[in-house]
Amino acid sequence: MNSSLLTIRSSTARLRTAALGLFVIALAASSFAQQPPQNPAPSGGLPDPAKLPALKFKEEKVGNYENALVKVEGLVVGSSFTIDSAFTTKYENNPPSAPFKIIVPKSKNVLVIPGGKKSGLPEFVKVILASEDKKAVEIVRFTNLKTPKLANAEDRLKICAYLLQSQALDGIGKGYEKRKVHEVYATKIRGNDAVVFNAEMTEPKNSIRYFVKVIALPDPESEGGLMAFSMSDATLSDVKDPADLGSKGFALRVLHSVEFVR
Repeated sequence: MNSSLLTIRSSTARLRTAALGLFVIALAASSFAQQPPQNPAPSGGLPDPAKLPALKFKEEKVGNYENALVKVEGLVVGSSFTIDSAFTTKYENNPPSAPFKIIVPKSKNVLVIPGGKKSGLPEFVKVILASEDKKAVEIVRFTNLKTPKLANAEDRLKICAYLLQSQALDGIGKGYEKRKVHEVYATKIRGNDAVVFNAEMTEPKNSIRYFVKVIALPDPESEGGLMAFSMSDATLSDVKDPADLGSKGFALRVLHSVEFVR
């Protein structure tokens, strides 16, 4: 499927152009923006993790998934994409701070678009689940993450959570209404610690409700990592309720396929 063949309803056009720029959290700087940021250092730097609240842990329920558009069996069936310097060089993009791979289910309704100068997208890669009439059902984007590699892994997650809570919704929700944060917690993705930020917002022109999931996944062996962002149409997708963000939908399965490449 070619990207030009995918007709996205006017309300979801924002998913392709304005909803997400390049997410970067740098060693002493952070920015959520709708264009690739210049990594401005926040005044005062990052907070002391000891002064931040502890994160609750929540296991996300990821199992087999099937609907009329796509079938996902477990976490290892599909096409594997390795996002490393070779991948980003091919598509004229900046390399990831920590190479990783994702598994994307094979289906005529699934579209994978690499980011970079060739496509004009700031992220590493975008995965779209489309309906039979070519409307965007769920979209997942992967981009870069850098955070301090602290002695205490829990402190690093606290920093990620702080940045998500203080900046995520303002960054990705610009132009949207009824923005609401539902939950922030720690979880495991393929054995690695991650922070999850679940929210929702409404596209005002057509009053379409979207459920939003942002995951910060720091690499335990470096200051690198990745950020993943998904939006699910509450009408078209299987994500109908905030509680569904941790157990249902195509995007959740793609997000939980992520592994760092050594």
